[in-house]
Amino acid sequence: MNPNQTSTQSAPAQEQPRAGFFARELPYIILLALAVIGIACTSVSPDASVSYWKVLAPVFAIVCIFSQWSRVAAGGGAKTRLIIVQLLHWGAFLLTILILFLPDVQKMLNSLVSAQIVLYLLALSTFLAGLYNTSWQLVAVGVLMAVAVPAIALLQQTVLLVMVIAAALAVVIGAFFVYRRHAD
Repeated sequence: MNPNQTSTQSAPAQEQPRAGFFARELPYIILLALAVIGIACTSVSPDASVSYWKVLAPVFAIVCIFSQWSRVAAGGGAKTRLIIVQLLHWGAFLLTILILFLPDVQKMLNSLVSAQIVLYLLALSTFLAGLYNTSWQLVAVGVLMAVAVPAIALLQQTVLLVMVIAAALAVVIGAFFVYRRHAD
């Protein structure tokens, strides 16, 4: 056996753990990607994002169940308990969202505040699902979503500030060209 054969045989062995890692982490990557899409929707159109978050609750529940399924012992009702706990947990989240969007509650809140509350609730629910499933990945997704809420507010304020500065620069540049044209 020459050294070239050894290196080619070890290369696939090194790729297997990496592929296994991505396969194990894929549900959490999907949740994070869906959360980022929701954050973008919330920052662009808070009213439209509410429906997105309502649809996302069952998706998060399903991912939580499937991602933890292999970790739960077979027999003794453990898998049934996992399903019941996750359905109750995410059902409570969804019920809270529905209460939040009752007409009387909406009279007190604007759409941006409501969307931010939904994002905080989803972050908290994901974090808690990670705690009682002992899943650091779910905890991390929940923390990242919670940190994103103030980031959205900061981004919106920054965008407004940049727009004001750009408009002021456009006015100054326009005035300069008008003055220069009249001076010639």
